Amino acid sequence: MSSKILDADIFYRIKLVRKKYRLSQKEFASELGVSQGFLSELESGKYKPTKIILLAIAYLYPINIDWLLTGKGGMYKPGTDHPIPIEDIPKETIKEWIDEFWGNATEDEKGWLKVQFPLTFPQFKDWLLKKQSAGVEGQDDGIGAKDNLA
Repeated sequence: MSSKILDADIFYRIKLVRKKYRLSQKEFASELGVSQGFLSELESGKYKPTKIILLAIAYLYPINIDWLLTGKGGMYKPGTDHPIPIEDIPKETIKEWIDEFWGNATEDEKGWLKVQFPLTFPQFKDWLLKKQSAGVEGQDDGIGAKDNLA
């Protein structure tokens, strides 16, 4: 395999890492300590990645360095977690996990979730307020958030 083909593939793999983590060029470049313009030209093949950039990618993300360099093996380091896009997780699976978590949560975990959930997801707070004003207040909201809406 010629180095031209390998180089083209490595540019693609760098871009693929960025896209898998749903980062803009500006965000990814900032994490790697380079400018967005440099990253753009790197992804397009104008510049070759330095060893430091490749090591930074493998350090910051659970990326298999062999895959990054050669395309061989899996993208992720063995035994590491990797992102699963939320839209790839069936809604029923998410509901099932929330029900299971809530059923097994300690009082401290439930207290933390009751505060953090409406703060993290303001749309949940709005939805819950609408639900309560529609007369469904007596139903369990799943996280007891009505107590924390003030």
